[in-house]
Amino acid sequence: MRKTLFALVMAFPMLLTTAAGQEKKIDGAEELPVPKRDTEQEQLPAPQALPEPITILRIPQFDYPRPGRKSVWRLYEVDSTGTYQPRVVYSPYGAYYQHNGAPYPWTSTRPGNFSSRFIVD
Repeated sequence: MRKTLFALVMAFPMLLTTAAGQEKKIDGAEELPVPKRDTEQEQLPAPQALPEPITILRIPQFDYPRPGRKSVWRLYEVDSTGTYQPRVVYSPYGAYYQHNGAPYPWTSTRPGNFSSRFIVD
């Protein structure tokens, strides 16, 4: 009901102004004659056949499976303070970060900074 009333209130002044504007004639304005219509219809050109579509062969691509949105968290682990730190792999050849393979030099001085659950034999 409100929308209809609002639309009527807004449309009413527009209708009055357009109706009043059509009745006014400017003094000294020249009236143009009504345009003449051709009695003959224009002949349109005959339709043309479309050329055969070009077939483009698609080269097969070997798509790798997309990693999940949460798979990035596999590279992190919770340390002794409860914060997420990059996962460290503890191996006989030395500890290293799992995400890039860089060596982790603090295995003997800071053992609480990484979890020893991820051990490679």
